[in-house]
Amino acid sequence: MHISITKGLKKIKGSTMEGQKIVINGTTYYVKEGVLYSDIGERAVALSKGFGAGWSTWENVDALDAEFNILFLQEKFDEAKELAETKGFYTGGIEDITVVFIDKDTKFIIREYDGSESIEYKDAKAWL
Repeated sequence: MHISITKGLKKIKGSTMEGQKIVINGTTYYVKEGVLYSDIGERAVALSKGFGAGWSTWENVDALDAEFNILFLQEKFDEAKELAETKGFYTGGIEDITVVFIDKDTKFIIREYDGSESIEYKDAKAWL
């Protein structure tokens, strides 16, 4: 796994790198207002795919939090767990969290069933 962060990072709100480019596995990301974006403007959203406890639906955790999403993309789950513990968050199943990318203008909510989270888009057409 190739991970690099541009030199001269500015730290805002702890370790959030506001406005700086971050390269993970050859893909460039940037942080704006505490949210991680892909180089094409999609927002990173953390989802718990395992059953048990949801990541953002069971705790007061922001699924858009750049600090966590960078660690998840880097597969640094031990560091993410330590950070979550310092904030008082439940960390069971943290290694099952995946990051998906959603267009910055797309409205969505995160639904949870028995800890497994999924995205529901606003104005999605009815299911058949």
